[in-house]
Amino acid sequence: MGRRWTERTGMLWPLAMIAGAGGCSSDGPAPPPSPVAIELRVAPVATTVGVFGRQLTDATARDASGNILPGRVVTWASSDPAIASVSLDGVIAGRAVGTATITATIVEPAGPLTGSVTVTVEPYLALSSVSAGGNHTCGLTFEGKAYCWGSNSFGQLGDLSVERRDRPVPVSGGLTFLRISAGFSHTCGIASGGAAFCWGRNAFGALGDGDAAEFPPSRNTPTPVAGGLTFATISAGWQHSCGVAPGGLAYCWGYDFDGQLGDGAGGGNRNAPAAVAGGLRFTSVSAGGSHSCGVTIAGGGACWGNGAVGELGAGATTFAHAPVAVEASLTFISIDAGNRHTCARAVTGAFCWGDNVNGAVGDGSRDQRRTPTPVTGSPQFIELSLREQHACGVPTDGVVRCWGVNSYGQLGNGSFGLSSVPVSVRGGRSFFAVSSGRAHTCALGGIGSIVHCWGRAIDGALGHGVLTAVEATEPVRVVSP
Repeated sequence: MGRRWTERTGMLWPLAMIAGAGGCSSDGPAPPPSPVAIELRVAPVATTVGVFGRQLTDATARDASGNILPGRVVTWASSDPAIASVSLDGVIAGRAVGTATITATIVEPAGPLTGSVTVTVEPYLALSSVSAGGNHTCGLTFEGKAYCWGSNSFGQLGDLSVERRDRPVPVSGGLTFLRISAGFSHTCGIASGGAAFCWGRNAFGALGDGDAAEFPPSRNTPTPVAGGLTFATISAGWQHSCGVAPGGLAYCWGYDFDGQLGDGAGGGNRNAPAAVAGGLRFTSVSAGGSHSCGVTIAGGGACWGNGAVGELGAGATTFAHAPVAVEASLTFISIDAGNRHTCARAVTGAFCWGDNVNGAVGDGSRDQRRTPTPVTGSPQFIELSLREQHACGVPTDGVVRCWGVNSYGQLGNGSFGLSSVPVSVRGGRSFFAVSSGRAHTCALGGIGSIVHCWGRAIDGALGHGVLTAVEATEPVRVVSP
């Protein structure tokens, strides 16, 4: 039998073993043809976002039978990146008012296939987070840029001026922030890297910049908090501020007449961060009016400061210059300190305590509560916020519920009457974040995370382009810068 050298194996084989029918060689059955894409579908085909808003798109290659073909490399491009840009993974970002076309492309053997989405960027602001303060509001874009609007008498907008603004303005300094918190007349934020900055009123050291003057001057641009600490969370209150360092230790600074700094001393204002006494480790701390509260890493609650109406939740009406335990067998997720009341999200629901003369506890009564009391009929909230005499929460269905005082429409239910139980914000919109200010409320929701506000509109606090004291009893959209 003859033999043949095969280059494929480098071996000698009998001819009969490699001969096919008719004397033709064969390596076995041919592999099946690769599936061929004939269509690239992009969803959605059209979308609307606000300025700075985000929208995720999806591009899928399909064969003649409509089957999805994985593994295709998709490239994205915008017809006008100044209006709407797009990332490598298909996330659309609104940049300026207008319309742009986002195109997805894959390359197939027969040629490229494309699909597109029409993006309309509306003249409204979209943010990743929002914080309502006294008569001003601040928030962060998805890229960490800070914008503020409203009252600015002390420079709390951080735009190098003291002019009130009826629409968002960028905070000066070019910083990128991870978190921002608007207090009564000052604002604080955590920059990338963890350093804290504050701006606005500084009369009692609320900015923590180390200025030793009896009445330190206000700052209209972000000013570093003294001490060189880094922070994971921060909260700006009435005239003081608090933050939690990465290891869990809490620090406060500013006004301390009622012991709201919790440093164990009491009565002495601090112009730089002072450690909260007791060595507790916290996940978050909230600075209120004349008290502060926090959630420990074990899920317990602790408060300090003025407890005259039960806002410390310790079962008594006393002052505490160091943390005291909230009396409740609850595991807390978050705690918010208001002016004279406190609310918290626990594993088992929402609870409030303290001053209840205007129904701010939300239990259907107007009786003072000295320990955590369940909010009546409340669903499980994914976020809870309070400031002065009202509170709001975002339940899993996205329809914000608010309760408490409503003199300026801050409950958003279309009226001015207070409510001692949660009422739904009008409009049927779905929100994922809410922030209660002194007499107004703001929330994020809808496609592109557009900011909505309602309540007192003095000095432009609602950001809807009107510098009047006209109230809004239901959500209005914040205009773009």
